[in-house]
Amino acid sequence: MRNTVKRLVFAAAMLALAVMWADNRLRPLGGAGRRLPPPSEVLQGSGVELTPAGLIAALSNENPFIRQAAAAVLGERKIESAKPALIARLRDKNETTDTRIAAAGALLDMGDTTGEPVLLDLTAGSDARIAVDAACVLAQHGNAAGFDAVVRIAKTSADPVFGRQIAAHALSTFAKFPGKRKAVVDTLSSLLVKDADADVRLVAAAELMNFRGEEADRAFARALHDSDPVIRGVAEVYLDRSSRK
Repeated sequence: MRNTVKRLVFAAAMLALAVMWADNRLRPLGGAGRRLPPPSEVLQGSGVELTPAGLIAALSNENPFIRQAAAAVLGERKIESAKPALIARLRDKNETTDTRIAAAGALLDMGDTTGEPVLLDLTAGSDARIAVDAACVLAQHGNAAGFDAVVRIAKTSADPVFGRQIAAHALSTFAKFPGKRKAVVDTLSSLLVKDADADVRLVAAAELMNFRGEEADRAFARALHDSDPVIRGVAEVYLDRSSRK
């Protein structure tokens, strides 16, 4: 009995560690797949007036983070009068890529697809972080090609941190979209079982914990033999919970 309790405590600790680890590995700034401060918080204390006119003016601020945040808030509030300024940011080749992505996302928030071609081009770029960000913005707005790009990056990116890990984390947020759950579970299961990087497998395991089904069960059963003890612990917890339901 004592050994059983010890094993359960150990497995629970492994699960908590895996989830905390996955969260802590996420970049503090960037795109849709990571934990981000609300854009309005970024603007607080910056001197930017949170009025339509003030936010539009902030798109020309010398600080790129202010421009990026202003674009996001304009999209959230669907300020139609900001469209010309957002399109200008989008088309400015000297603008930071993050701000261009934010501008494209803001336009999509207002039903304007002007930025979709730019985002699609970025999903195929060599910068894994930018590719994931652009793909996530598209996917969040129901663009099938964006979702497919997130799956592709999760499976094939040469960058294990800003490519496969971040894409794997982002994928789970799209499971609620019609017809996407199976592709999400299949991709996370494949990463958990096959990815050569233990950290990618750990992120996949932490995300796959949110799902139930035969595919996830099989992946965690194989993960019991993983070389990483944390992943084995997470697999034990998942399978124990699954057997009780």
